[in-house]
Amino acid sequence: MLNSLQSKLILKLKFSLILSVMFFLYSCMPTSTRPTLEEGSTQGPSTTTPTTYNEPTYPLEGIFVQEGVTRTSSVFSLPLNFNDSFLVRGKALSQYLRKLPNTTKLCLVGKYNFTVGSDKFLVMSAKSKSFTDLVNKTTEFYLQVEPGNDSSNQNDCLIYNLTNSLFQNAANPSAFFSLTQLCTNCSSAVTSTGLRLYFVNGEEVPTVIVNSLILNISGSTATNGNACSESTACKARGFDCCLDGQCVTDGAIKPGSLTSSEFLSAQEDVSSNPSRFVLYPQFYFVCANRPDSNPNNGTSSTNDPLYESYVRLLELNQLYACINKVDGEFSHCTIKFNQANQNMPGDFSLTSSGFKDDINFSTVNPNLNSGDYVNNIVKIIYAGQTVYEQSKTPLTNGTFTSGTANDDLTSGQSVNLNLPLPANAKDANLYITYKIDGTCEKLSTTL
Repeated sequence: MLNSLQSKLILKLKFSLILSVMFFLYSCMPTSTRPTLEEGSTQGPSTTTPTTYNEPTYPLEGIFVQEGVTRTSSVFSLPLNFNDSFLVRGKALSQYLRKLPNTTKLCLVGKYNFTVGSDKFLVMSAKSKSFTDLVNKTTEFYLQVEPGNDSSNQNDCLIYNLTNSLFQNAANPSAFFSLTQLCTNCSSAVTSTGLRLYFVNGEEVPTVIVNSLILNISGSTATNGNACSESTACKARGFDCCLDGQCVTDGAIKPGSLTSSEFLSAQEDVSSNPSRFVLYPQFYFVCANRPDSNPNNGTSSTNDPLYESYVRLLELNQLYACINKVDGEFSHCTIKFNQANQNMPGDFSLTSSGFKDDINFSTVNPNLNSGDYVNNIVKIIYAGQTVYEQSKTPLTNGTFTSGTANDDLTSGQSVNLNLPLPANAKDANLYITYKIDGTCEKLSTTL
């Protein structure tokens, strides 16, 4: 039988053994440290950095304008009734836009002095966009400008700080937000000074210099400017109605309104409810038969939350289909044409929108060189309705342009459409979805 001394020694040995094992296990466990941010980093500990691609090779040096297939880094001309968009591109611009939040609003401004003693400013919203070439793994950021879209230009750029900055040191200044607003009585071409790029707070964008770009506006083809006696002729020229003997755009700001002390309160009311401009005929042109009451006006704002939710979901699904394989080795990318009813009947081309990545794999699989499968375009949606879907819904009010289906990266398919706008249409937006190679991956600089 163990005596008390022996029992104590055994207990001490057991305790020492247990402590030794615990220390050994503890020393084998990984140590953890408190998450910290690196000095100068703006990224939170839980933020992931998205994959970014390099800049593409640009067709021109410096910053340039592209309208359709035309590119220039100096003077470019637009007709007075131009209702499409042009792009501002360039490596320095793309590199700068990469650093800006995608909510940043920019405005492109040109100054005109065709009236003696009066400085006229054409103010246009410059929306930052990006295009990723999944084949070559490049991403370009650029600006899209719609000089004829006075509603969009006013919503983004009719800001007191900006107009105040523009008007400093100007002679009898006034601001306009579309070509037709600026040039109501132009019978000949007018030319701006060098364009300038601003933030909406009135500060000029640093680093990015666009003053080599000069916008020339062709004068009205009518010998009497915008004079009119009835609205039909005005509509044929791109306006909404004849008001007080002048062709005008419904809801456009009247010249001289910006200098009124009462205009700011009216502008604030209209910005929260765009249809209320009819309450301020002293500041806005108000047509007797408002195009807003006609669903054929092609506006993109529907005031219908359910439909706008449908559009958001549709465009998110389109984005998903463009960056993932959805049909064998194909991905499906989509181009959106706003207010497409204004260009119908007419051709809608992938190439004119700057995209040539559509393919049909017909050189790889001859079975894809016949029937619907030969088309690069797989789906067309207009005003919320599917008017064509490959092997499901035939195209009845249009034709695919002969010879434009392709299996290369140097051309794009086009389609001629003459689609009537449905009476219950919420908008007049056109979506054209086409096939791209969803499998290509760059392995090296040569492969």
